[in-house]
Amino acid sequence: MKIIQLLQERVGFTRNELLVIMFLASALLAGMAVRLLGPGPARTVPPRFDFSRSDSEFTAGNSPHRPGPGGGGSGLVAGYPPPGSPGGAGSISAPPQPGPKITPPPGSININAAGAAELRRLPGIGPALAERILAFRAGHGRFRSIDGLSAVRGIGPKKLEKLRPCITLR
Repeated sequence: MKIIQLLQERVGFTRNELLVIMFLASALLAGMAVRLLGPGPARTVPPRFDFSRSDSEFTAGNSPHRPGPGGGGSGLVAGYPPPGSPGGAGSISAPPQPGPKITPPPGSININAAGAAELRRLPGIGPALAERILAFRAGHGRFRSIDGLSAVRGIGPKKLEKLRPCITLR
């Protein structure tokens, strides 16, 4: 209490102002102590390679091991830099960015059995929309028709028409 009276006389703050300043200073010191003495943030190492690419990206025509249209036997895979180039094999860099989304073959994805990774292969379906489709399917059961997808938030008539050729019901 003598400190408060001394500061009131010297600085000119009111008693309540000094109490607020002391509270803020003690909260700051407590936060610093927790940060210094507490456990540090968990560090995660980003994956070096993107193993989530679908097999449809590596079709026979684009095979890195077979000559043919797009492949040419060059040993290159679309979307990945060649070895020895910046970002290629043997260099340390950020993981490759996914290339353009390749539309799956017609009728190849069963919306009643597909997981999130398969659903993300569909045109216009990202991770969030794939999860909404899975949640809708878990809550309402199997889709009885392809038009039933329109009940999922985020799938309108235009998106449904883009999806229709790629999906099937089994």
